[in-house]
Amino acid sequence: MRHPKYSDQPDADAPDLIRWSVQEIRRIAIRPAQRQIQPAHIIAWSLWRRAHQAAAQRSHLKRKMQL
Repeated sequence: MRHPKYSDQPDADAPDLIRWSVQEIRRIAIRPAQRQIQPAHIIAWSLWRRAHQAAAQRSHLKRKMQL
């Protein structure tokens, strides 16, 4: 039996997120150096953005399947 952390089943409590893109990683790495923004704020914004994009992607695919 696999450890729950390494299970193939998605965690019901975890939000659906899109994968990290190279551009997103660059943005997170560069942003603190450009401005005086707290890293926690940047990570929170990135998580929100990826969750929002995942929801949009699900809606798009759902709509596409209905056509």
